Amino acid sequence: ASVTLRGARVLLVEDQMLIAMETENSLRELGVEVVVAASCEEALRRIAAQTPDAAVLDVNLGDTTSAAAAEALK
Repeated sequence: ASVTLRGARVLLVEDQMLIAMETENSLRELGVEVVVAASCEEALRRIAAQTPDAAVLDVNLGDTTSAAAAEALK
């Protein structure tokens, strides 16, 4: 069975603006609704406002590690 991301709401957590823009554009081309956060703190605020279907995390965020961010986002 094929899996589609079209219509999914994805939280993108990336502190490098250029990488965030490129990733956001790629996800939007797949029909994904993208919400971008530049830090774990911002990501938590966005999740509080509306829970995403999935999250894409930077491996090494400036304010925390991706493992700490993933744990906080659970």
